[in-house]
Amino acid sequence: MVRLSVLSLVSVEAIALCDGETTETIMYTQTSSEIKAPRVGSKQAKLVSMLSRKSGVTIAKAGEALGRQKHTTSATLTGLRKRGYKIQRQDRGDKPSVCMIVTEPK
Repeated sequence: MVRLSVLSLVSVEAIALCDGETTETIMYTQTSSEIKAPRVGSKQAKLVSMLSRKSGVTIAKAGEALGRQKHTTSATLTGLRKRGYKIQRQDRGDKPSVCMIVTEPK
């Protein structure tokens, strides 16, 4: 019997194949060519568009534009980071922080 296990750890996947007495583990890191961009027209795609502006966007403004609460918008940013987007947050003193994409995967 052959058993296949897939474990996801941040951007590394471990695949273990068991065949009787032997176990083989293959580990690899995702490269930018493996990262999928969000579906066109999705809320993630709209957020990527807002984050790609020179001026960036605040979490509150992004949430308002997407019809989401702040914590949900923050969670979406985390999802984009896991996809490989480099998102930078700039502190502006008394004003809300601005988030922007530094580089996009190709």
